Amino acid sequence: MARLVRAFGSSHSAMQMAPLDGWLAMFDHIDRKSPVYDFAGDPHPFDDIVARRPADAAARIAPEVIARRYRESEAAMDRMAAEIAAAKLDAMIVVGDDQKEIFKDASRPAIAVYYGETIRNAKAPDNI
Repeated sequence: MARLVRAFGSSHSAMQMAPLDGWLAMFDHIDRKSPVYDFAGDPHPFDDIVARRPADAAARIAPEVIARRYRESEAAMDRMAAEIAAAKLDAMIVVGDDQKEIFKDASRPAIAVYYGETIRNAKAPDNI
Protein backbone atom coordinates (compact mmCIF):
# COMPACT_ATOMS: atom_id res chain seq x y z
CA MET A 1 0.00 0.00 0.00
CA ALA A 2 1.21 3.49 -0.84
CA ARG A 3 2.12 5.81 1.97
CA LEU A 4 2.38 9.60 1.78
CA VAL A 5 5.74 10.47 3.28
CA ARG A 6 6.25 14.10 2.28
CA ALA A 7 4.37 16.98 0.73
CA PHE A 8 5.84 20.05 -0.92
CA GLY A 9 4.31 23.20 -2.34
CA SER A 10 5.45 26.12 -4.41
CA SER A 11 3.97 29.06 -6.17
CA HIS A 12 3.81 28.91 -9.93
CA SER A 13 5.35 31.98 -11.48
CA ALA A 14 7.54 32.86 -14.42
CA MET A 15 9.58 34.82 -11.90
CA GLN A 16 10.85 31.56 -10.39
CA MET A 17 12.66 30.81 -13.64
CA ALA A 18 13.93 34.37 -14.15
CA PRO A 19 17.33 35.68 -13.02
CA LEU A 20 17.54 38.70 -10.71
CA ASP A 21 17.79 41.14 -13.61
CA GLY A 22 14.46 39.78 -14.84
CA TRP A 23 12.91 40.47 -11.46
CA LEU A 24 14.29 44.01 -11.58
CA ALA A 25 13.32 44.92 -15.15
CA MET A 26 11.56 42.31 -17.23
CA PHE A 27 8.07 41.98 -15.80
CA ASP A 28 6.94 45.62 -15.81
CA HIS A 29 6.62 45.79 -19.60
CA ILE A 30 4.98 42.34 -19.72
CA ASP A 31 2.47 43.28 -17.01
CA ARG A 32 1.49 46.43 -18.91
CA LYS A 33 0.36 44.31 -21.91
CA SER A 34 -2.20 42.21 -20.07
CA PRO A 35 -5.26 43.13 -18.06
CA VAL A 36 -4.73 43.05 -14.32
CA TYR A 37 -7.49 41.53 -12.23
CA ASP A 38 -8.50 43.19 -8.99
CA PHE A 39 -9.56 41.30 -5.87
CA ALA A 40 -13.16 41.15 -7.17
CA GLY A 41 -11.94 39.43 -10.35
CA ASP A 42 -12.61 42.42 -12.60
CA PRO A 43 -10.02 43.25 -15.31
CA HIS A 44 -8.42 46.70 -15.35
CA PRO A 45 -5.69 48.31 -17.44
CA PHE A 46 -2.29 48.21 -15.74
CA ASP A 47 -2.14 51.99 -15.33
CA ASP A 48 -5.49 52.00 -13.48
CA ILE A 49 -4.15 49.49 -10.97
CA VAL A 50 -0.93 51.50 -10.59
CA ALA A 51 -2.99 54.65 -9.90
CA ARG A 52 -4.69 52.83 -6.99
CA ARG A 53 -1.50 51.44 -5.45
CA PRO A 54 -0.86 51.76 -1.71
CA ALA A 55 1.15 54.74 -0.52
CA ASP A 56 4.10 52.50 0.38
CA ALA A 57 4.18 50.68 -2.99
CA ALA A 58 7.47 52.24 -4.09
CA ALA A 59 9.19 51.01 -0.92
CA ARG A 60 7.83 47.50 -1.51
CA ILE A 61 9.39 47.32 -4.98
CA ALA A 62 12.68 49.09 -4.32
CA PRO A 63 15.57 47.24 -6.03
CA GLU A 64 17.12 46.15 -2.73
CA VAL A 65 13.78 44.74 -1.55
CA ILE A 66 13.29 42.87 -4.82
CA ALA A 67 16.85 41.51 -4.63
CA ARG A 68 16.22 40.27 -1.07
CA ARG A 69 12.98 38.59 -2.14
CA TYR A 70 14.79 37.01 -5.09
CA ARG A 71 17.48 35.57 -2.80
CA GLU A 72 14.82 34.29 -0.37
CA SER A 73 12.91 32.65 -3.22
CA GLU A 74 16.05 31.01 -4.62
CA ALA A 75 17.00 29.75 -1.15
CA ALA A 76 13.51 28.33 -0.61
CA MET A 77 13.58 26.51 -3.95
CA ASP A 78 17.06 25.14 -3.19
CA ARG A 79 15.82 23.97 0.21
CA MET A 80 12.80 22.27 -1.35
CA ALA A 81 14.98 20.55 -3.98
CA ALA A 82 17.31 19.28 -1.23
CA GLU A 83 14.37 18.01 0.84
CA ILE A 84 12.90 16.21 -2.19
CA ALA A 85 16.27 14.57 -2.88
CA ALA A 86 16.72 13.62 0.79
CA ALA A 87 13.25 12.01 0.92
CA LYS A 88 14.45 9.29 -1.51
CA LEU A 89 10.97 8.91 -2.94
CA ASP A 90 9.87 5.87 -4.91
CA ALA A 91 7.32 8.00 -6.73
CA MET A 92 6.33 11.63 -6.81
CA ILE A 93 2.94 13.04 -7.76
CA VAL A 94 3.01 16.56 -9.14
CA VAL A 95 -0.22 18.49 -9.47
CA GLY A 96 -0.16 21.54 -11.69
CA ASP A 97 -1.53 23.14 -14.79
CA ASP A 98 0.03 22.81 -18.21
CA GLN A 99 0.63 26.21 -19.76
CA LYS A 100 1.43 24.94 -23.24
CA GLU A 101 4.64 23.37 -21.96
CA ILE A 102 3.61 19.86 -22.99
CA PHE A 103 0.15 20.14 -24.58
CA LYS A 104 -1.36 22.68 -26.94
CA ASP A 105 -4.97 23.84 -26.72
CA ALA A 106 -6.22 21.30 -29.26
CA SER A 107 -4.90 18.35 -27.26
CA ARG A 108 -4.86 19.47 -23.63
CA PRO A 109 -6.40 16.78 -21.42
CA ALA A 110 -8.19 17.58 -18.16
CA ILE A 111 -5.92 15.07 -16.42
CA ALA A 112 -2.72 13.54 -17.71
CA VAL A 113 -0.50 10.91 -16.14
CA TYR A 114 3.20 10.99 -16.94
CA TYR A 115 5.82 8.43 -16.03
CA GLY A 116 9.53 9.12 -16.33
CA GLU A 117 12.78 9.99 -14.63
CA THR A 118 12.56 13.65 -15.70
CA ILE A 119 10.06 15.94 -17.38
CA ARG A 120 10.70 18.65 -19.94
CA ASN A 121 9.55 22.13 -18.96
CA ALA A 122 9.51 24.17 -22.14
CA LYS A 123 7.13 25.40 -24.83
CA ALA A 124 5.23 22.58 -26.52
CA PRO A 125 6.72 21.54 -29.86
CA ASP A 126 4.86 22.77 -32.94
CA ASN A 127 4.10 19.21 -34.07
CA ILE A 128 1.81 18.44 -31.09
